[in-house]
Order: sequence, then structure tokens, then C-alpha cells
Amino acid sequence: MLAGAPPFISERRVKDQRTGHTVVPRFIERTNDPLRQVFTGRFRIDELDDQGRSLDSEETSWTFRWNTRQEMRYLFELTGFEVVTEYSDFLRSPPAYGAEQLRVVRKIEGTS
Repeated sequence: MLAGAPPFISERRVKDQRTGHTVVPRFIERTNDPLRQVFTGRFRIDELDDQGRSLDSEETSWTFRWNTRQEMRYLFELTGFEVVTEYSDFLRSPPAYGAEQLRVVRKIEGTS
């Protein structure tokens, strides 16, 4: 992802709780700036009816910043927290390079 590989194709589908329609977000384009640790993604979000016909479509772009595990540990420390444990998913898998980052933290006693 960091090297500027083609955007992944996601067929993640979610139900809009308000309308009951299916919403499908898709990456269209992605640009990386490794020096600033940011990437910008352009997305198309389609709303589909029960037969899979398009009801609406919208394009948008978002800019994301990625953090290393060491950066996050330091940021927690600076704000009065300590990292209790780290995982790479909600199944409590050990941290893995390039995987999601999940942390359990606790407030350090005596910090505000």
C-alpha cells in the first residue's frame, strides 16, 4: 500500500440502516506521499436497490495518514498513557508488519 501499488478492489457491501439499500464503496484512484506518510484515495460510493440496480452514485476523496507502531507508542506516552498490549486484528493476533494496528492502553497514574 505504501509503495503506490494499484488500489485494492473492495466488494465490501453494507446495508444502509435507514433505507435498507446496499452501499458499495470502491477505490478509484490512490496517490501516496511516503515522505509525509499520507495517501489520498478517490472513492465511488454506489447505492443499490434489492435487485442490484444503481439508485445513486457519489465520488469523494479522503486523505489518510499512516503511523508506525513506534510513533503510536510515543504519542500515547506523551499524552499520559501506556500500551498494555498490541494486536493486528480483533481476534487478538500478534502485531504483524503491514497489518491493522490495535492497542489496549491505560492511563498512567498521576498524569492529567
